[in-house]
Amino acid sequence: MDRNKRNEEIRKSIQIVILLCYTLYSVGLAIVSIANKWEFWAVPIIFIGAVISWSLYVAGQFVFQFRIYVFAGFISLATFFYGSHVEELYNATLILVLAMMLFSLTEEKPALRIFFMAYIMLLLYHLILMLSGVEEFSSVSAPILLLDVMSVILADRVGGYICEMFSVSKSMADDLEKELEDMKQQSEDFMANISHELRTPINVVTGLSGLLIDEEKEEKKKADLTAIQGAGKRLFSRIEDILDYTEIDTGSLVLSEEEYRISSIVNDIATEFRFWRSGTCEIVIDMDVNIPARMVGDAGRIKRIIRHLMINAIKFTDKNGCVNLHIFTRKKEYGANLCIEVTDTGIGMTDDERVRVIEGMYQIDSGRSRRAEGIGLGLSIVFGFVKKMGGFVRIESEVKKGTRVNISIPQQVVDDKPSVILDHPEKLELACYLRNDKYKSPAVREYYNAMILNTLKGLSIPIHRAAEFEELKKLCASNQMTHILIAEEEYMENRDYYENIKGDVSVIASVSSNFKIPRGSKATFIRKPIFSHSIVNAVNRKTTVWEFDPETSGKKLVFNGVNALVVDDEEMNLLVAKGILAGYGMEADVVLSGMEAVRSCEKKTYDVIFMDHMMPEVDGVEAMKMIRNNAGPDDHTAIIAFTANAVSGVREMFMKEGFDEFLAKPIEISELERILKKLLPSTMWEYVKVQDDEEEVKSKEATKEATSKEGKLVTLNADQGISVCRGSAELFESVLLEFAREADGIASMTQELYDARDWENYSIKLSGLKLSSRIIGANDLSKKAGEIEKAAKDKWEAYIVANHEELKRQIGAVKEDILRVYGGNAS
Repeated sequence: MDRNKRNEEIRKSIQIVILLCYTLYSVGLAIVSIANKWEFWAVPIIFIGAVISWSLYVAGQFVFQFRIYVFAGFISLATFFYGSHVEELYNATLILVLAMMLFSLTEEKPALRIFFMAYIMLLLYHLILMLSGVEEFSSVSAPILLLDVMSVILADRVGGYICEMFSVSKSMADDLEKELEDMKQQSEDFMANISHELRTPINVVTGLSGLLIDEEKEEKKKADLTAIQGAGKRLFSRIEDILDYTEIDTGSLVLSEEEYRISSIVNDIATEFRFWRSGTCEIVIDMDVNIPARMVGDAGRIKRIIRHLMINAIKFTDKNGCVNLHIFTRKKEYGANLCIEVTDTGIGMTDDERVRVIEGMYQIDSGRSRRAEGIGLGLSIVFGFVKKMGGFVRIESEVKKGTRVNISIPQQVVDDKPSVILDHPEKLELACYLRNDKYKSPAVREYYNAMILNTLKGLSIPIHRAAEFEELKKLCASNQMTHILIAEEEYMENRDYYENIKGDVSVIASVSSNFKIPRGSKATFIRKPIFSHSIVNAVNRKTTVWEFDPETSGKKLVFNGVNALVVDDEEMNLLVAKGILAGYGMEADVVLSGMEAVRSCEKKTYDVIFMDHMMPEVDGVEAMKMIRNNAGPDDHTAIIAFTANAVSGVREMFMKEGFDEFLAKPIEISELERILKKLLPSTMWEYVKVQDDEEEVKSKEATKEATSKEGKLVTLNADQGISVCRGSAELFESVLLEFAREADGIASMTQELYDARDWENYSIKLSGLKLSSRIIGANDLSKKAGEIEKAAKDKWEAYIVANHEELKRQIGAVKEDILRVYGGNAS
């Protein structure tokens, strides 16, 4: 509620209190008048005053101040009538004092003056009557009258002071609220900037490490790169938590409303936890197959809710335990309640700890000795998200037995068809063999049994359970089984049986993430954690858009023939984005500014444009609008806002501006694929088989041979440069030649800015030089550029003058080194 509405509500409350007191006073005065046989004509006038006062309030006519003066006038008139009877003069004084105290709440000093003047007139009235002999002086006690006069004067002063204090307090409250609003806005701006500044280097870390992991064949280096990527992702997750918590705390959280598939969200969760660190507990995902296929809500935050709950449960559950994720819906008139239930067999909580978790930020076993990772914001963020979505959270827990968190979130339903559909269920009959003795915790067995039973019952598939291998063999011999569902241990114990089973029976085995799939195996393998969709994909024996086991399917997504443009003022971001898009078979052009993007679009038609937001001169929004205007209404180029500014509501802002979609940095592959498949026609993408053919091997050998040339470089660290270029010597060479071509222009531009003493733009130019020289391995040049850049920002002119010529010399030395090795091809 804003300040004006709040003040209006307060004024309404004060008026109601005044009018209720006035009404009771009028009734009482009428009764006293009739009982004492006072002037009867006054009674109707008293009630008319009360009716007029209520009418003014109900009708809302006139301003607040005028209504208060009218109320004060009628009350003063009634009190004058009451005090005009000399025996009630003292009581009238008390009533006026009480009225003055009551009206001081209105902050209207003139209303107090009305009561004060009414009392003066009442005294003058009795004085005139006494002087004219109508009343006797003995009917009034001088000391008591003096005390009454002092009481009225004091009431007037105190009431006036209260009015001033209320006015000052309200003004201070308004100023404080305005200051808080300004601080909130500053906080949001700060978070937007922090998001941009922190996400950009994390994008480089996770993006480049991902590209290098794909190229690396040596297991140790691959493990090291994976660790680097994991650390980057953890840091990114912590930043996301801080941003989310800040938005919840400041009330600036904005929800996104878009169509989504819950199966896609669960697929992403399953994929993430498939590669969770070793030694963790068993994870079981039980997704109801009859959940509506498409709903409307904030899919990103629903995914984060599930992720926080899962991570929190895993942290406090040992490796012999289990975490069970159960997702289902309850139909409602507005659509459905999405129900998320996460149960673990971990350490649990006491009632006191559970209450503290519900009431605010609290992390079990917190402190230096705590066993859990994280910064303790997970459940607080979950509570904030769910409350904003209009849902509720319930936590049940028992020490040493585990915790259950239930969440219900209202969602609109777009397509109420089931999320998971099985081809010809009437033709299927399935046997499930899971050994009961292989899990130390009986809860693991129970959750797996419940998940499989719920899935197959929901799909209406006949299922036969077997607890022993001999029992399974009898089932297969006596029934027309179409599928056998087993786990990794069961497969390895009787591998020959499953590989040589009759051809019309399909074997589906759930295996761990590090299981090596045998070459030529007839079985279908699905990675844990499995859920209903992965089981159905295996039964259907087909790869769908939601397939999450590429090793099983042997296919990858490609966008052959798609022309892309990446716009970013950070060269490292361009390198990462181009490398990722090239992995999909895209032809990607890159430019460093909004105006360059506009000019590129005038020369060439692109299918998709990735547009950074925060760029100098022309930002991403302006550039996008210029491209749209130049292209005309018949253009179908998809323009994606590609930015590290991912605070709440930013997606809606970009969509409102005219972008087709929003992609946050660092790039999440699943989100990138989802957006591209959504925006590009289905004819532009497909899933193809991955083959390591002879030509690819020859290409790798050629790259390896080409690295000998880089060994002759003196000013550059060639190994570093080749690593940044995804291990490709050819790409490294093209980057070097590009730098050599630009070297003279860079030196000339820095000299112009130096001569003009334009230190602001001088530092911006050196910032770009620092990054580009680091990419090619020119570490000394990169270091020198960074030092002078800092001096330029601080306007330390003496340092700049002392080092500027050395900077130009190093630029020239790097250029000469490149031209010496590559024979002057950079001209």
